Amino acid sequence: MASIYKRGNQFWVSYYVGNTQVKKTLKTTNERIARNKLKKIEYELAIGELGVASKLPLTAILEAFCKELKATRTAKSYKNDFSRLRIFFGPICSSLEVGVGGKDPKSGSRKKGHDRYAGKHIRAELLEDITPQMINRFISHRKQHDHWSPKTVNLLRQTLHKLFSYAIKHYNFRSRDRRYPNPAAEVAKEKEPAPCIH
Repeated sequence: MASIYKRGNQFWVSYYVGNTQVKKTLKTTNERIARNKLKKIEYELAIGELGVASKLPLTAILEAFCKELKATRTAKSYKNDFSRLRIFFGPICSSLEVGVGGKDPKSGSRKKGHDRYAGKHIRAELLEDITPQMINRFISHRKQHDHWSPKTVNLLRQTLHKLFSYAIKHYNFRSRDRRYPNPAAEVAKEKEPAPCIH
């Protein structure tokens, strides 16, 4: 059951999803429009389509996803996917730390490498913080400043799509915006030039 009420001159809706109360603006001052939006929300509640976004810590999901990739992908594919995730998110979990081959002889730990994209990574605490708009902005900056090719853009998009699909399947990821169940799916594919065969 949902109800509308007025706060200031705007109409708001209040409803429960499970035991969680949700209050949000209907972004209208017209009562008839507010009642129509209320009917839509009540219908979505009745068929179970309206849910609360999940709250998945980004570092934990990335760590689990990296372990999954390592177990299921070939060494080269896994290395490429890790590289793309590191470029996008930065070294925010132990699996994505920048390293170079070999170990430091004094400490016995992995040698630290240089992070070429330091300061340019996406910053987020939760996986739900990542939106299609953030991904598009990141790609746009990389195309302008680092001259990324369409193929590089598409490979990053594909890796992010796999990450969100993994989170949906294994951790019940629910986006804050119901229009984008998988935020990476809303990022347009770049048109790649036809390969030249000599």
